[in-house]
Amino acid sequence: MPEAPTRAILMLASCQYPPDLLREGPAYRSLARMRARLRTLAAGPDAGPRALWMAGDTIYVDPTAGLFDPEHPLDRYDAPYRFLRGRIWQRLEDELDHVFCLADDHEYQENWEPSARPRVQRDLETALIHGKRAHLRHMHGDERDLTDEQVRCTRLWGERARFAGMPVFVLDLRTEREHRSATTVARARMVSDAQMQAFTEWLKEVRQEDEAKPGRAPVPKLVLSASTLLPRRLVVAEAGHVAAALYSDACDGFPRFMAETFGAIAEIGVRGLLFLSGDEHLSFVTRAELTARGRAPVVIHSVHASPLYGPYPFANGRAEAFVEEDAFETVGGEGSEPVRVRASTRFLGVGNGFCELGFGTQTVSGGVGISISGERSIHCIWYGDDG
Repeated sequence: MPEAPTRAILMLASCQYPPDLLREGPAYRSLARMRARLRTLAAGPDAGPRALWMAGDTIYVDPTAGLFDPEHPLDRYDAPYRFLRGRIWQRLEDELDHVFCLADDHEYQENWEPSARPRVQRDLETALIHGKRAHLRHMHGDERDLTDEQVRCTRLWGERARFAGMPVFVLDLRTEREHRSATTVARARMVSDAQMQAFTEWLKEVRQEDEAKPGRAPVPKLVLSASTLLPRRLVVAEAGHVAAALYSDACDGFPRFMAETFGAIAEIGVRGLLFLSGDEHLSFVTRAELTARGRAPVVIHSVHASPLYGPYPFANGRAEAFVEEDAFETVGGEGSEPVRVRASTRFLGVGNGFCELGFGTQTVSGGVGISISGERSIHCIWYGDDG
């Protein structure tokens, strides 16, 4: 496996809310800032591959929350992608070697999640099929005439092509969720058994790659999702009852997923995991230490990107809503031992912007350093309206 280039650059962003007639300039300010930064990086002496990963909500099919949103599927689901590719990405694609866009909820419907009410569930399934078909067509280049069942069964998760020699796994934490209630939330699945098994097998494979090269620093291993793994919300952490997980749309809202994920990581002992996500409308970096009974602690890191454009403050996350210094034990995993988690989060900025991740060994001023080992480091810089 080739070594990661000295200055491989990954731009991490999420949530490009569409502009109205009066706010087209502010809507694309982050993209203009990103383009200028990419051009500066390309002119440097140590320029390496450059990529943009969108961690969900690349488009909004429901920008007016149903008030004036189009009803025809082509207008509602396809037109936003055409606008995105025709007027937005063309400003960036010449500066990038790779673009990947992950779907979250607004590609289907705000906070898409299964319902126990049959009529509501039928509408949710329809939104999922239309939104997923458009996402596959415009973001994955899948021009096949797929039936609804084929669209439903097409997986949005799995191992992806390596970025600068680093293994990549994409998690779909939206479309395979189970309905949650106060009595079922502890065991409700966030992902299917097939997805969890594939992710666990990937963890084993990348661990074996490290073992095949003794004495060498582990290569970073990138895991992209829309929902953040950590930190937990205060309302979930301090409630004292598992049913409080219903207040969260992220991973802490699914105790079983957190228990199984942390359990697999701790048991396998894979080093160098870096989780990348979006959706909370603010940027932060989290370091967590996972300890399972009888095993050495495992350190993981997480970077969460703010929105490219999130014009409504009431929809943006706030640092004070999360647990900055946390310690807890997982519950809800079937067949997995509890894992002790100690997490520390540094909040980078609130408002529109993006995160730049630089992979290399050199020192970079500003931002936050993420140490994978003594020989490998990742540098995260937030570029935003306030920074």
